[in-house]
Amino acid sequence: MACLAAFAALCPAVALAVPAPAGALIESQAVVSYFNTELGIYESVSTNVVVTRVNSVKAIEVVSDQTVFMAPASVGQFAFFIRNTGNAPLSPSATLEQVAGHHANLVDIRAVIDQNRNGTADPGEWELTPDMAIELPVGGELPVIVQFATPASSHDGQLAALRLSAKDGSVADAATGTVIMSSTGLVLEKSATENEVQAGGRLRYGLRLRNNGANAVAAYAQLDGSSILIDGAAASGILVRDARPLNTRVVNAESAAGFVALQLHFSFEVSSSSGRLMGAPPA
Repeated sequence: MACLAAFAALCPAVALAVPAPAGALIESQAVVSYFNTELGIYESVSTNVVVTRVNSVKAIEVVSDQTVFMAPASVGQFAFFIRNTGNAPLSPSATLEQVAGHHANLVDIRAVIDQNRNGTADPGEWELTPDMAIELPVGGELPVIVQFATPASSHDGQLAALRLSAKDGSVADAATGTVIMSSTGLVLEKSATENEVQAGGRLRYGLRLRNNGANAVAAYAQLDGSSILIDGAAASGILVRDARPLNTRVVNAESAAGFVALQLHFSFEVSSSSGRLMGAPPA
């Protein structure tokens, strides 16, 4: 229990603006300056100081809703975050449930706390249960990976969904992961080797593209009406685009398992030393 509380405290939601803490005092004073023509000098006049005490406001957010296409009898995952967006510490409970009213139920469901924040559930990471004590400081977040499998008896077009909910007293939120059964469905997963890097340090990302369907995914030669060009020559394949964070630069890109590293210059024209794109055969 205590370990989880300590871990949550080490996972701040850095992308969020942290609000003023409960009980903090905000002082405000207005000042007007003007030129006194009679005295020939600038003068300033100040108001009294107004002091406001910040009330305690609890708020929680679970992000985000997501949809994947998967074949029957295949394995997948959803990635969620439970965030404290208020100005007071939270002690929420988290629950995972099937969404009623769909065609099928997912099986082999397991929620895992992504302790190293690499986007996957690794051996030894804690399983999230409804009775687990969670402590989220102001601005903190808890990354959660939900693993599941699709039922073998499902058919194309059928839906199944899971909902992750978090609640602390009167504040609550939830996010839903939806699976659409499909005989042809690509799944793209991203992982990172480090969750914290010093300025100038190296961060290694990994992309894993899987065809979870029973049929091959055909290559294509156009996107949004524009031809795919590699080194000026028309090409066909499956293009995976991953925007580079603005505060980073690409040092090296490796090709593996059918991927060919490309750099997008403009529109859909790409360049590489190999001059080819690869499709994705069935897994």
